[in-house]
Amino acid sequence: MLENVWELILFFLIWVFVVGLNVLIFAYVSAKHNTSAYLIGGVASYIVLANVLASKIMQLGMFVVPAGVVVYSLIFLINDILSEKFGKRYAQRGVYAGVIMNIMFFILIYLGILAPEWNTEQGRIMADNFANTLGMTARIIIASVIAFAISQSFNVLIYHFLKEKTRSRHLWLRNNISTSLSQLIDTIIFISIAFSSVVPNAILLNMIITQFILKVIIAVLDTPFIYAAIKIYDKYKR
Repeated sequence: MLENVWELILFFLIWVFVVGLNVLIFAYVSAKHNTSAYLIGGVASYIVLANVLASKIMQLGMFVVPAGVVVYSLIFLINDILSEKFGKRYAQRGVYAGVIMNIMFFILIYLGILAPEWNTEQGRIMADNFANTLGMTARIIIASVIAFAISQSFNVLIYHFLKEKTRSRHLWLRNNISTSLSQLIDTIIFISIAFSSVVPNAILLNMIITQFILKVIIAVLDTPFIYAAIKIYDKYKR
């Protein structure tokens, strides 16, 4: 267990670095094969990973958030790379792929829960653990799909709007502004739909604020990765 605050910070930074490094690999193979497919696949795979990791709630100091927040936040980074190197249409395809995989994840998980269990005591325990870990209410499923689709689409729009206004300069500016605004929309929509009338309004507001602050921190930390990804792509593009 991680108790010391510096251990928690180091753990968080390592997590961001590992996921960010994976994004750079997506950028590299996309450049080598001259296709957006790997980056779009990254969006689709990361949304599934984020949903699985969301089963664990972690505490980082004042932040109490799903463990999937790091992985989910860096989906915005991948879509910004798609926007920068492939354009608006391909970035939107990443959104569509993420929405489809989000829906398929929940459908297949529930089919797995409904599937006949191994008819032994151990089998029943395993089935209960599976359902308790990955089973989610319909309300959370709906909140997740709606928040992802709206926030990611907005991210694509605002990124290209800022790119046009800055004449393709100041990559850090459009990356951080588009991601932060989109994360705010995502957080408000998801928490409002998933937990409104379930928890008191004061707690609801606290959840929105703390999660948004952490997501903004991740957005700032991922800035070097988008510069690195663009350099890698330009260097190895066929």
